[in-house]
Amino acid sequence: MDSLYEQTSTARDHKLDQKEQHWQTRRLADGREFRVVKVFYEPEAFTARLAAHGFDATVTRTGRYFLQAIGTRR
Repeated sequence: MDSLYEQTSTARDHKLDQKEQHWQTRRLADGREFRVVKVFYEPEAFTARLAAHGFDATVTRTGRYFLQAIGTRR
């Protein structure tokens, strides 16, 4: 399960960068900041990526905010 690219899902004090940018800044309550890797997939692309790594999976949107993958390793 992972998050989808959705403008309303980010915290008020975080900027959601462009979908293609894979680095995001996350700020903690104590003021520390970290750069994290964030890749936003669409269901079809993630299904193909999993298949390339030996998984049979069904990938769906759970609604507005999340992507869900259910499957098994071949």
